Amino acid sequence: MLSLIVVALVAVAVGFVVWANDKRHAKYGIAVPAGVALGVGMLSWIIFLAAGFGYQPGLTWPAKP
Repeated sequence: MLSLIVVALVAVAVGFVVWANDKRHAKYGIAVPAGVALGVGMLSWIIFLAAGFGYQPGLTWPAKP
């Protein structure tokens, strides 16, 4: 479940960065790119877990001892 939280936080952060770098961001709200990024991140997480690419402790960051 920790991997889902990390994916959600990273996806929302990427959405905010995309919004900030878009020259036309005054035409839509800040939640649009963050929401789209969150949706894509969650869908990707579900697909990767269904395909067998589960979280492996110690592979991406150190596991708790």
